[in-house]
Amino acid sequence: EWMLHPTRAGLFNTIGSHLGITDGRTDFFGNAVLQLPSMITMDVWKTTPFMALLLLAGLSTIPSELYEAAEVDGASKIKQFFSITLPLLRPTLAVALIFRTLDSLRVFDIFQVVLGNRRYSMASYAQDVLLSQRDMGLSSAASVIIFVLVSVFAVLSIRTSGRILFWLLVAVIFVYLMFPFYWALVSALKSQAELIRTPATLWPDDPVLTNFRAVLSNDRFIRALLNSTIVAACVTVLSLVVGSFAGYALGKMRFRGKQPALYVII
Repeated sequence: EWMLHPTRAGLFNTIGSHLGITDGRTDFFGNAVLQLPSMITMDVWKTTPFMALLLLAGLSTIPSELYEAAEVDGASKIKQFFSITLPLLRPTLAVALIFRTLDSLRVFDIFQVVLGNRRYSMASYAQDVLLSQRDMGLSSAASVIIFVLVSVFAVLSIRTSGRILFWLLVAVIFVYLMFPFYWALVSALKSQAELIRTPATLWPDDPVLTNFRAVLSNDRFIRALLNSTIVAACVTVLSLVVGSFAGYALGKMRFRGKQPALYVII
């Protein structure tokens, strides 16, 4: 956060001031136009090392004999990359893409800590509605929507990666995640009067869709959904690109300081 501080104490304001791009007082978190780019920058900065290590692990599984045979055949480095490295790295890229997208769609911490109630992600909106407005039904409806979006993306992505991983994901969802989802769904279908009834019921007496209609027609949630989608897409792409360069450099290139750089990333 200090790098984006709205004075010359911040790194980006200091650099911008020296280069004459800004006056050194750019408020990255107060300016609505700069808030999402700032969130994306912070999340990419935080997650790129993980992506680099994941891709480095994938690169280490590619046999060196393939490159030696390609050199004997006269293949250039670019040809080797597109014919050997990229095809064999696709499963690792798919896993990295799935992990990063799922994590980004559920982003909560940077929005909550940095922006507070000035701008919401889907997760921070659900938390704010629950704690600030004491509206458990609306919060549960928002949480169910987040779960559905994440699950749909995960299932579609894993199905294209292999049936074993797909069924493994299904097992994990049912064993570990379905009860919290069930309770959120039940809470979302209850009326306000039934939510505060004791003892709690395991299924609503008269299920209603009022909470879902309210959350889907709420401008703050729609903006939060858009914020989460933009951050997830940008962070996933940028982390994958930057992490790919870092992982490829650490895995396939020889340069001075390679080992210390790897230790710093780890």
